[in-house]
Amino acid sequence: TEFTEEDDADTQMLRIVAFAMHVHHMVAEDEALSGVQVRFGVATGSISVAFIPAKNSFVPNVCAFGSIPNIAARMLQTGCAGAIHMTDLSAYRLNSEQGEEEQ
Repeated sequence: TEFTEEDDADTQMLRIVAFAMHVHHMVAEDEALSGVQVRFGVATGSISVAFIPAKNSFVPNVCAFGSIPNIAARMLQTGCAGAIHMTDLSAYRLNSEQGEEEQ
């Protein structure tokens, strides 16, 4: 999320966790989504992205490579519904951002 000037890199984890909590509450409160289970995973690190043109579509396929997408896939497969799963580095960054917010 560091590609726009409006984006504040100092609060990325806070915003990601707030988004996950908001989605969780919206799903839990919506009767039409009864029985839907949502899993959240947050990992921090570098990825490589490739845009692959689609033959019969105007929208390209986007593929992400690296250890972070693999970690995210494992979090999806093994995570508990309704919980926010984080890598140690993501949790450290979240704690650091929370400390900065209190000052």
